[in-house]
Amino acid sequence: MSRILVIDDNETVRDVIRQLLEFGGHEVSECEDGPKGLEAQRTNPFDLVIVDIQLPGISGFEVIRCLRDEEKGVRIIAVAGRTEKTLEKAIEAGADRIMTKPLRLRPFLEIVNELLEQ
Repeated sequence: MSRILVIDDNETVRDVIRQLLEFGGHEVSECEDGPKGLEAQRTNPFDLVIVDIQLPGISGFEVIRCLRDEEKGVRIIAVAGRTEKTLEKAIEAGADRIMTKPLRLRPFLEIVNELLEQ
């Protein structure tokens, strides 16, 4: 069982992702903004962090950069409802993978499993 953190300001999105991943046997925690997500990772590190790019306070880009600076081994999936340029910036910030909203379940689960196997 892997530990996964979902950082997204949309409660419905967090809930759907949490349920899906818990059904797959993972332990899932949620945070609604970047500072809380970073603190959660610092307190009890996760194997995988799924982070929305559009967050209140600090952006998902900044969260990704902080995660990369502090925890090199954590796997990161960036999620955005934006353009390819936004997603390219997420890779530049340090995300391992990027996905657009709305998430397609099968590809999402394949990416989660692939990253957790690395």
